[in-house]
Amino acid sequence: MRRSTATRAVAILAALGGSLALAPASQAFELRSFEVGLTSPGTAAAPTPNAPELRAGAHPDVTFDLQFPTKENDYGGVDPTESVKDIEVDLPRGLIFNPTAVPRCAGQDLSLDYGAHCPLSSQIGTAYVGLSGFEQAFPIYNIIPPPGVPSQFGFNVAKTVIRMNGVVRSGGDYGLTASVEGISQALPLTGTRIELWGVPADDVHDPDRTTLDADGRAVTGRANIPVRTLTSNPGRCTGEPLRFTARASSWPSPALSAPVAASAQRVGGAPLTITDCASVPFEPVVRVQPTTTAPDSPSGLDVSVSIPQPDSPQVRSSAHLKDLSILMPEGMNVNPSAADGLAACRPAQIALGSDAPASCPDASALGSVTIDTPLLETPLRGRAYLAAQDDNPFGTTLAMYLVAEGSGVRIKLGL
Repeated sequence: MRRSTATRAVAILAALGGSLALAPASQAFELRSFEVGLTSPGTAAAPTPNAPELRAGAHPDVTFDLQFPTKENDYGGVDPTESVKDIEVDLPRGLIFNPTAVPRCAGQDLSLDYGAHCPLSSQIGTAYVGLSGFEQAFPIYNIIPPPGVPSQFGFNVAKTVIRMNGVVRSGGDYGLTASVEGISQALPLTGTRIELWGVPADDVHDPDRTTLDADGRAVTGRANIPVRTLTSNPGRCTGEPLRFTARASSWPSPALSAPVAASAQRVGGAPLTITDCASVPFEPVVRVQPTTTAPDSPSGLDVSVSIPQPDSPQVRSSAHLKDLSILMPEGMNVNPSAADGLAACRPAQIALGSDAPASCPDASALGSVTIDTPLLETPLRGRAYLAAQDDNPFGTTLAMYLVAEGSGVRIKLGL
């Protein structure tokens, strides 16, 4: 089967019928190898992968290749030394997968007795699954996620559904983590290669775009949807290779293994770094409007920050906002005494750097916050809170916190 280098997000698989006798574990389970590839979009089906796509904000196909420990069997092939249970992959901060780029498949259509009956337009890649050393291909679909999960991709392996959940590391760098939990013990999984398409609706994927009709027959065809991008490279050029970290566990050794780091690379190639950040578009629009126009009167402020988010394959994604500074007009002041009577939110209550919910007093609320992103179907909503005087991350007299959440994502920022 041809090897392609394509796209997206993470780790892997699950279940086949039959029985498999495995030897007891003698040591902690660990991955045998882990590699990642970023290539020009539309090259997943190419016999020879195209050049790496490393431009900041570009939309590569992304390949994750995970191999597990094996042993020879009595038939001249290989079996896994232990049945794989869970897989977890941390993506580098800034590498984006947009689950709203294509329609979603209902979970029940992924798990029919005869296989997956998802719309062709919902396919976003292909999983090449090693079963006792023999590789089989299965289409990966964009799935309607359960409550509290931002995104879910899935595929059907011999009538067993494998779901890959994507979550945001809210307690850390706000990068993405992909995970698969509870892989069937019956699956003789020896390795897997996940290929996610940077531009899923591109006609180049039509030969590999497949689903089953109502009679269980395989059909292929076009997506027939607007061409939008699933992936976007980070917009930061650090000079260091992108780094992905993978962990796995087995049923005999259910604790996740020590992390295995893989520099981003063409599978089997040299480490790669993000380049050409100077050409990334960044055209933010900031609007600040007082809530009253009466002179010498107390006023609130409506602050809006908008950054264009193109999703055309020919246009690179906008750079991410790093810092924001607003210079107030002459005569507009912040009056600390106006905060008298307000409660304050202390560091332990906001708990920056953790994914715990904020517990700021209601009496410390200063206003409302709405964050709209094309990566989620509904905006994140929350509040702005007054930080305790001097007892805040900046040691300043005046500071505030922003808290917004929704769709399984929680954002907490100090200002």
